[in-house]
Amino acid sequence: MAGINHLKQIKEKKGDDFLNNLLNNYVIINKKTDGTFFGMKKNKETDSFKYYKKAGEITYVDRMLMKYYNPAISHFEKLDKDKKQRIPSNFYFGFEYLTKKDSNSNNRIILSYIHRLDDEGKPIETFQSKQDLEKWAYYLGVDNPPILFEGMLDDNQKTKIL
Repeated sequence: MAGINHLKQIKEKKGDDFLNNLLNNYVIINKKTDGTFFGMKKNKETDSFKYYKKAGEITYVDRMLMKYYNPAISHFEKLDKDKKQRIPSNFYFGFEYLTKKDSNSNNRIILSYIHRLDDEGKPIETFQSKQDLEKWAYYLGVDNPPILFEGMLDDNQKTKIL
C-alpha cells in the first residue's frame, strides 16, 4: 500500500471493513526505523551489483557527487567472490539504510524485504518472514529486520490496535 503509513490512514482511505479484514490476516509488524531506502540487485550478465535509491538506480554520478550511499555500497563490494556468485540474480533486496550512527547496528544496513523477480524484472513473490529475512541478513552481513510480531492477531490484540 504505497502512500499509507499508519492504520489511521488506512481506516480513512479504505474504511472499517477493510481494516478489520486486514487485521484478520497473517500480519508482520516491523519497528519503524529512521532510515532511507536502499536497494541491491545482481546483474545477471556481469555478476556485479546494481544499487538503488528511492528514485531509481544509483548512478556513477550519484556516487561521486553525493557519496551518501557509498558506505552501504562498499559493504556489498567487499563480499567475497564466492558469496557474490551464490546470490540469485532474480532477487531484489530492499534495505533501510540508517542515516545516523546507531550503536545497535553493525553497518547501518537493515534487510526489509526480498522480491523474487520474473525475467522482465517484475516482482512475482515477496519474502518478508522473519525466518527468510534473518537467513539472508546473516548471509549478506547486514542487520536483521526489526520484526516485532509475525502471525495471526488474537481478539485482544486487535482491540488494542483499533
